Amino acid sequence: MLGRPSRRKPLSDELLAEERLFAEAFRETMDSVRLAQSRIADRAGVGQATISCYLHGVRIPQPGKLKGIYSVLEEAARQADTKLPYSLSKLLCMRSDALWARNERSGIANDAPTTHTDPHPAVPEMPAPRLSRAARRIRRRRRIAPTRGQVSALPTRIEVPVPPEEGDRHLNQDADVSRAAEVDAYRGHQTAGRTRDAYMVLWGVAKTLPVREFPAVVTSYRAAGLGEAADTLLRTAALRDVQAAVNIAAALHDNDQYEDASVILNAARTDS
Repeated sequence: MLGRPSRRKPLSDELLAEERLFAEAFRETMDSVRLAQSRIADRAGVGQATISCYLHGVRIPQPGKLKGIYSVLEEAARQADTKLPYSLSKLLCMRSDALWARNERSGIANDAPTTHTDPHPAVPEMPAPRLSRAARRIRRRRRIAPTRGQVSALPTRIEVPVPPEEGDRHLNQDADVSRAAEVDAYRGHQTAGRTRDAYMVLWGVAKTLPVREFPAVVTSYRAAGLGEAADTLLRTAALRDVQAAVNIAAALHDNDQYEDASVILNAARTDS
């Protein structure tokens, strides 16, 4: 194999056995090729934060997205004259088992289980949740609110240049280290019973973090098993101005983090 040794954080102990098996298999498949995560995300048309959620077991990919990612990995392995450790059909079956177990734990009704003889299990795509009436009003206000006689324009998407392939998997290591330090600081305060200090860590992040970094930061907290802290971070960020709250929600929505987008939009509502 031409892959690199994994430097990823250990998976959360809260994962079910089926979730852990799929996440470990997905990690091994991702790490088996010498291709940066940013390149994989770009070629597969999936957000980097979304792939990070898959790698940490926070989210389970939809079949279409898993197939897209696997296609990129398969092409990279073919060019390197090597093979991936898992077939697509095996990953799809493991994914179905993980989703089944997660739904069972959450009390969601499952359809008949998918047999492992089906290489392409039929799992319905989950539609994006509809925005609430308050959220739609906020978005309309964002588009039509006049500023000195002019209509405010929608912000343009920032194009991030793709770095060179060789050795670029950890170019964002400084940002990752900074986020890890914040998570560790929060956890340390909480463990020591310093609730106020723990909240001040979240408050500082919520007030100063650039909008485009919210998906990755929220994912970091959830991957560390700090879901309540992630929700508090989003609710605190909603205390920014309305425009900032909508922009953060849009960034989360673009990365398929629909539940996180709903948290900040509900916190920003003014009709409740």
